[in-house]
Parts: sequence; C-alpha cells; structure tokens
Amino acid sequence: MSKRLLSLWLVAVGFWGPAVGPAVGQGTITVVLPQPLGMGSDMLHSFFYPIDINGDRVVDFTFEAGVTGLSLRTERANRVVIRSSPPPDLGGPVARLEEGAQIGPSLEPSLAWVSSDLRDGYVSPGEWKFAAIAIHLSTGT
Repeated sequence: MSKRLLSLWLVAVGFWGPAVGPAVGQGTITVVLPQPLGMGSDMLHSFFYPIDINGDRVVDFTFEAGVTGLSLRTERANRVVIRSSPPPDLGGPVARLEEGAQIGPSLEPSLAWVSSDLRDGYVSPGEWKFAAIAIHLSTGT
C-alpha cells in the first residue's frame, strides 16, 4: 500500500471511526471533601462556591447560595444526571446513583443528562445560568 493511500485511509478512519463504532464509556467519580462544605448567604448578597471535582484546577460546577435558595451552574459542557420529571416539566431532581453505577452516554429511561442551560446545553464562563436545587422561603418567624 502506498504511503499516500495509507494516509488517506487513516484520515477516513479518523473521521468515520467514531461515528460507526458503539459509544462506550465508563467513569468513576470519587469526591472526598476534607470537611463538609457549608453554603450560605447574608440577606443582601449571593455567595458563589466553585467546585473542581477532578482536581485539574478548572471549575466544573458552581453553587450559588442566595436569599431565595441554593442553585447550581454546570460549567462549560458539564452535565448532571437527573431523574426526569413527567411532562410538561423540563428537568427533574439530581439522581442519586448507587455505588458502582455505570456512567455513560446512554442511561436508563428514567434518567437524563442535563446542563443548567437547558436551551443551549453549554454554559459560557460568567454566564448566569443557574438551576435552582433548593428553594428557601422565610415567613419571618
């Protein structure tokens, strides 16, 4: 086989290989905080808590504690696994996964991958795309 033909074949495999092969993925996520992470705000300001899950010095998720509750922003193309709510709702609560659960591109039918930016699925740095995960209501008592 000539070098040119071999090069063209390798380029074709590079473009088409991922499209024709099955998508297989597995991950292990282990996060151990040295101490529990306390989150809160005063009555006037929101406070932000960036989390770097894999230790690469790049923020993966940001929690926002505000007057009305606690919110989560998925940074860039990161996603969370949720337990889908029935229609017409979009989203649902973050899913609790058992130890040893397989994490991949396809999930069981009741689960879904979502971004805190439901429209675009990509959160640009500094973009205000927080999804409420806990709502606080104070009646003043």
